[in-house]
Amino acid sequence: MKLTFRPKSGLIILIQYIILSTLFCNVKAICEDIDKDLRDFCRALDAIKNNKWDPKIHGAKKELPPNRPELRCVTLGCFCPAVDGKTDGSINGCILPNGKQLGKCLRQEFRMLTDEQREAYFKTIKEMKANNDFDIIALLHRQAWDEGGAHRGPQFLVFHREMLKAFELAMREASYKILQSTDVCLPYWDSTMDGSLPSPKDSYFFTADFIGSTNASGQVIDGPFSPWQTLMNTEYIQRDVGRHGSCYKEEYITWQMNQTKIENIIAYTSISDPGKCPTRVYSGNPELAHGGPHTFIGGNMGYITESANDPVFYNHHCFVDYLFEQWRKAKQNYSQRPIQYPLDNPACETKIHYRNEKMTQFPVIKYKYIFVYIYEYIYIFEK
Repeated sequence: MKLTFRPKSGLIILIQYIILSTLFCNVKAICEDIDKDLRDFCRALDAIKNNKWDPKIHGAKKELPPNRPELRCVTLGCFCPAVDGKTDGSINGCILPNGKQLGKCLRQEFRMLTDEQREAYFKTIKEMKANNDFDIIALLHRQAWDEGGAHRGPQFLVFHREMLKAFELAMREASYKILQSTDVCLPYWDSTMDGSLPSPKDSYFFTADFIGSTNASGQVIDGPFSPWQTLMNTEYIQRDVGRHGSCYKEEYITWQMNQTKIENIIAYTSISDPGKCPTRVYSGNPELAHGGPHTFIGGNMGYITESANDPVFYNHHCFVDYLFEQWRKAKQNYSQRPIQYPLDNPACETKIHYRNEKMTQFPVIKYKYIFVYIYEYIYIFEK
């Protein structure tokens, strides 16, 4: 067993706070205006944290491998050959070798899966870890942070939607290979359910039957993802459940569903010049609101640069995408969806978030065009 010293997450957060208090006055002021449970995450959006990375990943490509075009697909007809299907050339026409039609993925709440579905999901994620797809996508998330995209602004929801899509398509390939099934889809984790418990950290979700429990050192010691080699070259996922942060709050969801301004959802969240930016940050902004569960789980999930190493990252972000889709259906019609994106404003965001910039790690896509794609061609949510 490799033992790697890691200071307690609370100490790291305190150190980051001291640094940010001195160097990022604007960020400190902005973060003080939001809910206490979200402030650590808000400050971390502009923190710099250096990790000890496995030397093998240095110099790795910063986008999806060129030999994996199927992960860029936005229709089942495009994805069809990856699972040995035959397409008739239509958008979603795909007949599998067993004669069945390739269907859209149905994303369900994690605890709505049957025992058989849950076991198939665990086997699929472990196969992705073994074939390196899991690490490829986790690394893209880290690189997106390093390059300034995916976080701190309007790109947040856009980038993570495309990232989850690629992850789920890789899942379907993996499950087809090991289970001869294309029905294994990404479940979402609705943490409001755990947040309603008297002691959320004691939720059954954090047991061996679901995502695993931890020892006194914060290592995930049981469940489907233990041991789990991370990109930081540690043999176990780290968590510190319930010490800081909070589960997703119902009040944030209510706030989001009541918004009519696009810039409050696809939001400016790291405003460079608060005096000139015409909007402000709110606790309910999806990027900030989603930080509560990151900090609540803690450990690797508590650090943006490490979070995608923990499989629960994808379940959490799937819920964020679920909320985004509910908002879009309630507040946008189909003609509005492809064109609505916040105005470019240097007082509110960095240039990498501008509407005509190419998406970090997915350079064939411009941010504003992400909404032209009809993601409902390949997945839908169960309410």
